[in-house]
Amino acid sequence: MVPLGDRIEEAFKRYDQTADLVKDFLSSRSNPQEFILLVCGRLDSFSNLAFTGKSQKDNFVGFLARHSGYRNTFAQIGLPDLYRYLDYHLWVLPGTIDKPGRLHMFDPKEDERFITFLWSSGLAIIQEEIGGLLKFIMKTLRERYRVSPTQSMRKSSLDSLGAVYEYLHDVAKRHKRGLYLEAVKSLRPILRDYSIGALLYRKYRNEIIHEYGVDVQEDEFFTKKTVYWGTFYNPDVYPTKFLQIQFPGEFLFKILVNCVRGYKMELKRTRKLPWGIFSDICNIMDEIDHLDDRSLPSGKDVVIQLR
Repeated sequence: MVPLGDRIEEAFKRYDQTADLVKDFLSSRSNPQEFILLVCGRLDSFSNLAFTGKSQKDNFVGFLARHSGYRNTFAQIGLPDLYRYLDYHLWVLPGTIDKPGRLHMFDPKEDERFITFLWSSGLAIIQEEIGGLLKFIMKTLRERYRVSPTQSMRKSSLDSLGAVYEYLHDVAKRHKRGLYLEAVKSLRPILRDYSIGALLYRKYRNEIIHEYGVDVQEDEFFTKKTVYWGTFYNPDVYPTKFLQIQFPGEFLFKILVNCVRGYKMELKRTRKLPWGIFSDICNIMDEIDHLDDRSLPSGKDVVIQLR
């Protein structure tokens, strides 16, 4: 029988071929949307092979943290994107709280976390109180970080979740006798949603698969080396000029290559394979010891109500 390591190498040829095609696009500086689709599709495939029982986003972000070689980068918070999120909710606040105590979600899936944050803030659900909270957080972020195109580029647009939280917590503790302290304590889930890994999932993976495509600055996509924030314009929606995270092609290519190499090495070392690969290259009856049963869905009992 062919050694397991050789069979794993053979199984990974399809991923190596994807990396070669992406490398060709990078060399020719062409097809940025297809480039992003191939990278995100393969990363999504890997993360769903490797993990079960969590959301697709958590699988994706967890896989990047483990195998991309950029664990610290992906754990950092993208402050301009967080700032724009808060600015958006400040803009639509009259519709979110159209009457005191009544909350409205324009998009239940997208707005649920924000509504939970407001509910946990300890503040009265009225426009004046919640608007004051959002303005306080945004002003505090502006003082330390570059969150808009008009600010100095000497300020950083990145920081760790812990550092951002501690900064907001310390300022809130001193502001108006801690009026917004309870709200800041409830902010961690939203901060995690704006980690670089989560932004790659939401802004690139989701938009390239489920929407029209990804907004990229094509020249910079093929020349920049690492994550940066580009200036974008929208004349119809306030603010008209804003910063938006960008993942250049070379950075995405390195992530893909690292993930292919890292995951392949892990499977060779552990000799435990996810079901998708195990069922393709192993004898199910004779080599069951090589199956990583964590990759199997756990299932659940069926509840039947008798009438």
